[in-house]
Amino acid sequence: MKENFIAGASASFLSKLVLQPFDTTKTILQSSTNSYKTFTDCAVGVVKTQGVMGLYRGFGASIGTSAPSSAIFFATYEAVKKWTEAKFPKTLGQVGPIVGAAVGNVVASVVRVPPEVVKQRVQARVYPNMVVAIREMSRTEGIGGFYTGYGIQLARDIPYAAIQFMTFETLKKAYGVNRPQEAGAPKRPVTSEAKKVLTNLWMGAVAGLVASVVTNPMDVVKTRVMTQDLTQGAVKIGVRQTVRSILKHEGPLAFTYGMLPRVMLKVPASALFLVAYEGIKRLLIAFEVTQRAAQLVKIKAAQEARELSRQARKAAMSKQREEEKRQRSQRGLQETNGLLHDNEFEDLSSPRVMSEAVLASIVLSGPATRRLGNTLRIRKLLAERRNKKN
Repeated sequence: MKENFIAGASASFLSKLVLQPFDTTKTILQSSTNSYKTFTDCAVGVVKTQGVMGLYRGFGASIGTSAPSSAIFFATYEAVKKWTEAKFPKTLGQVGPIVGAAVGNVVASVVRVPPEVVKQRVQARVYPNMVVAIREMSRTEGIGGFYTGYGIQLARDIPYAAIQFMTFETLKKAYGVNRPQEAGAPKRPVTSEAKKVLTNLWMGAVAGLVASVVTNPMDVVKTRVMTQDLTQGAVKIGVRQTVRSILKHEGPLAFTYGMLPRVMLKVPASALFLVAYEGIKRLLIAFEVTQRAAQLVKIKAAQEARELSRQARKAAMSKQREEEKRQRSQRGLQETNGLLHDNEFEDLSSPRVMSEAVLASIVLSGPATRRLGNTLRIRKLLAERRNKKN
């Protein structure tokens, strides 16, 4: 999950940085206030009137929405796709990418739509900059204004992502370097990283091309709905009214407006995005595997250290017990000798003295906790024997 989140955000930022000019010209051509006829006229006109940075109008809002929404989308997409393929392998498993893309877009659009509305209104020059756009939209439309076109955005993004990822996943299985090895087929040679990148590039480009062409009509409607100029008290119109107005005043051909810059935007964006996503995800997974391996090494080293410490403690305790046993034996002999001397045995080598010493040693060999009682019994026994002798 974590690697999908980071990879999605990073890939989105890189693709937006390179391809923002195409997004700006596409929005201008699709807006109702457009005065340009072709992509070239639009790009040249923007540069002449606003400079090169005019092509990056709304870039802040674009990045503000793209990175987090893409991160959320990919995290949701991967989770839902894996769950669908595992839960329904025979029924929905084959359309896991479509289900994942649909759920991912519903979740991601919650944070994607408000900055998208701001960005497109700045790009269409409804407002001069993001600050003015946010202030005026808050004042005139409230929070709902930032979600203008939420429904049509989903109507565009869900089929776009579904087509894009279904195409990409299908191409990966058919032509990808990691496709399954056919039974009986000769083993494929090891593929270089450069070839893997090139393969993912063209597959991502094809996926973006197919999805862009199919969903362009929804993109035109979305742009018209989001770029409505309500500063003069105009009444907001919805998706149905927008579609009817386009058909009535401009004809079906209007739904192809902006297709060229959109294709020029989406094809490389899709290629770069999917390549960056796959590459960054692999790097993050490899890093995580390395971290886990290092952690396992540390755990094993700690276990070995604990085992050595346990063995050392065991050896020390065994040595201590042997020492205590030796000391007890020595104290027993000392006590025996003391008893013999206390009873005034003069001839220590006589049989009587030796027998009494042996008897004392046998009694004293009992547990240490009974030594005092043993000593008293020896004294009593020796005294009785001495009295009998006398």
